[in-house]
Amino acid sequence: MMNGKFGNVGVLDLRETKEEEIKGITKIGNVGVVLIRQGGSHLLHQISIGNIGVVVEVEEGYELFLEDLQITRSYLEGLEHPLKATTTSVVTFERDVTKEMIQKYIADIQYYGQVNIPEELRGSIQTRMTDRGGNIHGYNDEDIKTITKKGTFRLSKSYLENLDEEIHMEIKGVLYIEDDVDEASLQRMSSLSVKGVIELRSRLEPIVTALLTSKSTVLELIPDDYYVVPKTLKLRDQQLSFWKHKKLFTEKPIFFGKDVDRERLVTTITNIKSSSYIVGSSEIEDVLYELADDLETEILAIDNDFIVVDGKEEWDDEAIQGVDEGTSIIINGSLTLAEDVQKETLKTLGSIYLFGKMYVHSGIKLVVKQKLDVDHGSIRTEKNEEGTGNIGVLRI
Repeated sequence: MMNGKFGNVGVLDLRETKEEEIKGITKIGNVGVVLIRQGGSHLLHQISIGNIGVVVEVEEGYELFLEDLQITRSYLEGLEHPLKATTTSVVTFERDVTKEMIQKYIADIQYYGQVNIPEELRGSIQTRMTDRGGNIHGYNDEDIKTITKKGTFRLSKSYLENLDEEIHMEIKGVLYIEDDVDEASLQRMSSLSVKGVIELRSRLEPIVTALLTSKSTVLELIPDDYYVVPKTLKLRDQQLSFWKHKKLFTEKPIFFGKDVDRERLVTTITNIKSSSYIVGSSEIEDVLYELADDLETEILAIDNDFIVVDGKEEWDDEAIQGVDEGTSIIINGSLTLAEDVQKETLKTLGSIYLFGKMYVHSGIKLVVKQKLDVDHGSIRTEKNEEGTGNIGVLRI
């Protein structure tokens, strides 16, 4: 069973998933393609998911192709039965395929992506295809080079400018279009197919949309006038002047120090668009709510000392005794409490804000739960969970 919070996912595979296997998942970000079995749509209502590009229901008896499918004469002649396929990527019919072979070897292809066919075979092939939201492209002898990337890929201006010819790009996963990419550099692409998520600036939306040949793509737009904060930001009062009149966009936490002056904060940062959380004192809590663009952004008002766990840490009873009484714990990564940790020792801690994972023994699990002020993660008594973050393909 998987637990916790996941970032953007290119392909979410739920075909073999049972209901009990998803109970520990608190949230999944944007998803490009969701794969379900026939009658499996009810699983989607049990998971908190952001935007979904397309839901692919794989019918019984159909073979699923997530990768590109190249149909040649030898491929068809090697089939034991007429092909029944569901495709989410690119299907290409080569020129050695004849009308007679299509009629003999292809029963049905349900396509969600692009299908490339020789113009002279368009009529014959279309009679054996079922459109599920894809598109058919007829080609002649002038081929355009295709570049395929999987997982997460960052597209920069320099990458595009170093191309020596026009290309078609295939992405399976998450595509980040860097800030330096402009309309002129994108002209080096003839078309773009993304089975997953694209993160880009709002100004590029029209041209990227025009390039897209896939209908299963989720666009995550960053407003043009927002400054992207790529990592966790910790701000003290004297640092606020650097951020004057700036709007911040981030997927990471922001920590405002106890010394941050309320009036100075009001006159510096103008907006914060965050998919993570913001920490500040109770004195500035209402200001932070006003700055946050999204109602879902978690605002943590913490006046006492706190410790942040970002990676993987393990604490024993002695380590916790060394923490000042009343100190709060913010967990982004994973925190393991050793077998010797006692209930009375835990009670000296302040609140626990859980965004990641905790591994505890059964004797202290109830005390840990009583300490929770925020619970967007998971508490387990055994280590059987996977990591999180942006993912190309997630199978549950």
